[in-house]
Amino acid sequence: MVREQFAFIEQRPGCRVEVQNDSLLTVIAYILADLTFEVILEWRDMYASAMVGRTMGGGRPPGHLVHFGLRVRYHLSDLLPTEAEASRSGTAPVTKRQRTRRTTQAAASNTNSAELLDRMAEPIAALAAALAESFDGVCAKARRGFAESEEHRTLNPPPVPPHACPGLVGLLEDFDSLIQYNPVLREIQHWRSPTKSITLTKCPACGKDLPRSLRSDLHGAMTEVPPDAVGVRRLPDEMHNDEWWRRRGL
Repeated sequence: MVREQFAFIEQRPGCRVEVQNDSLLTVIAYILADLTFEVILEWRDMYASAMVGRTMGGGRPPGHLVHFGLRVRYHLSDLLPTEAEASRSGTAPVTKRQRTRRTTQAAASNTNSAELLDRMAEPIAALAAALAESFDGVCAKARRGFAESEEHRTLNPPPVPPHACPGLVGLLEDFDSLIQYNPVLREIQHWRSPTKSITLTKCPACGKDLPRSLRSDLHGAMTEVPPDAVGVRRLPDEMHNDEWWRRRGL
């Protein structure tokens, strides 16, 4: 059903489709050269939504909306034309129903897959219609947003890792690279999917050993933070960047 509704994307030159199926979530990703469109079906809440992401490493981007300071996704609803934009362009404004995408709040338990698909049919059709009507405008908005994010990160570069050979720096500066530096944990991470990464122990550029991860050290430092009056440990600002381990000489 989803493939039929979004066939207008799949028919575009070079489009590749990937399907991720979990027990409570299905993601159908339409991967183009520079943009990726993800249709997300949340079966527990009976909710259909869509995201527009930047294609990275030839596939879906890692993370959610922003990944290590770089904008990697937008909610489709944020890119659809507003009433003012529709009025200027002479197109039909996107309706509230096309933006909300939620079905009636019927419980998904004890419901077979055919019934679930029937309940999701209307919001899926609304998403597809809204995107098809405004496809070029949505793509243009997304590209502008991603370009602005690239410019911002260029002007405000992330921290440089302790090991910074020219090859690794080049990978970290490449906006389409799936190699990322996590300064809090002092890890070079290779993102294999939007939610899964591996921590590298050798430099992917020169092959030298990388400094060890500080994940366990951070956990120990967090336990040293005293709880407040209501028993909550509020982490200091230094634990949200690399300052905490540099101060400790790690």
